[in-house]
Amino acid sequence: MMYVIKTKGLYWSVLLSVMLLALPMWVLADDAGAPDIERLKQIRQLQNQSTIVKSLEANSTQVSASPEQERMLRLAKALEKATDQQTPNLDKSYQLKLGQQGLQAPGVSPNALREVIYNHGLMGGDYGIEYFNFLTGMNSADSTGMDVRFTSNEALNFGGEGAYWGDPSLLYLLSNSGTLDTVGMVNDINDPGSSWTWVSWDNPPAGNDYQPLAVGNLWVVHTRTSNMYVALEITVADVGLQYFEFDYIIQTDGSNEFDGGIIEPPTIFD
Repeated sequence: MMYVIKTKGLYWSVLLSVMLLALPMWVLADDAGAPDIERLKQIRQLQNQSTIVKSLEANSTQVSASPEQERMLRLAKALEKATDQQTPNLDKSYQLKLGQQGLQAPGVSPNALREVIYNHGLMGGDYGIEYFNFLTGMNSADSTGMDVRFTSNEALNFGGEGAYWGDPSLLYLLSNSGTLDTVGMVNDINDPGSSWTWVSWDNPPAGNDYQPLAVGNLWVVHTRTSNMYVALEITVADVGLQYFEFDYIIQTDGSNEFDGGIIEPPTIFD
């Protein structure tokens, strides 16, 4: 009998102990239920955001340029390349070969492509304005990349004197008194019958016969850096200050034709 009681007591004791041990786990499971749900919500939100990001990445890689966009992109790259190739190298002299066929564009006539640029310049004996480049319209104290140099020889002149260029710009006096709007066709640099000189004070017919520059003088220059034709008109000539100013036009298509009237250029036979 005592054995039976002890056995039953042991059974209920073990069962009670198991229940007591399991109770905290149930409580913890209940208490932990809410945080688990919140955590699942957060995980689900992160998964949704990840799905959106992946979708955006997939769409971005699948988007391709339209044929029109691709054509415009190729055109922009071609224009950028052409601009880089057509920029003159001012550190050396070379002949620009801008044939009219090479300059043509659809729907544009060859004559419309000729461009005469008007500008104003100055030169003098002061530092920084001794040299001049007609295409850029800039002065310099150094001969590199420049077309002509100021010289005080015969009071007030310009050309290649003192610059020590092996290939100086060539020039000639077109008229003692005139204006740029009268300039039409000028001497061809390759014409063996035309007269050119490397400094303005030289002998006529190309030079001014050892005279200083004067207001109204019209000169033609074939530039050493770009091989373009320039016509310039002296607008200010100050012998005392060793300084002169000029308006000029430059024919950027490489031809010797301007848009004004016609002044017959002098030749060695005049």
